[in-house]
Amino acid sequence: MNRMTRRRIGSLAMVVAVASGGSHLAAQNGSQFRAWKASALADAVQVKPRAACPTLVSLTGYEFSVITATTVAASADAPEHCRVIGQIQPEIRFEASLPAVWNGRLYVFGNGGYAGESLDAPARAANVRRGLAHGFAVVQMNTGHDAATEPLGSFAVNSQKFLDYAYRGLHVSVLTAKRIRARSSRPRICPDAPAMATGRRASRRRRLPRSKPSTAA
Repeated sequence: MNRMTRRRIGSLAMVVAVASGGSHLAAQNGSQFRAWKASALADAVQVKPRAACPTLVSLTGYEFSVITATTVAASADAPEHCRVIGQIQPEIRFEASLPAVWNGRLYVFGNGGYAGESLDAPARAANVRRGLAHGFAVVQMNTGHDAATEPLGSFAVNSQKFLDYAYRGLHVSVLTAKRIRARSSRPRICPDAPAMATGRRASRRRRLPRSKPSTAA
């Protein structure tokens, strides 16, 4: 094992140590809307899509691919929404769920530990529905690797996957979600990142210059 690889593994160990500081890590996202009140966005304009869900596949380009864009019927715990599944170069798998009536905000939730979880994992799917139920457009991603084939920190031997896990994955996923949401409707998008490991890193990065939000033509 060379020096660079040892440094990467060491950095991963530090991140996981922080992310695993409490035994309730897996349940952290469950408390994000515990004290939520709809009045917090009472002045927000409720927006409906202006583009049909399946047409979002046409956004596919070099930077990212939209694999599927499917309208999901309303259920007992989530409203009707457009579920967009895609991949950002090189291996960042993401999901953007866009409610039929949007409150103008983007809810992004992160990953615990070494990340790489399936986007369809029950706990993650439940968190998506929770955000949708409050009118948010919801975004999640796997940070650029698949834990099923690259368990624990084994992915860190790949420089790109290490960088995507460390910070790039969340950043480009938010930018991509903004582009997808902008094609559907055009109000200002403000991301909200909860306190999972990657969510905390997102909050710290808000101190850096941010991309301009999409605006109406």
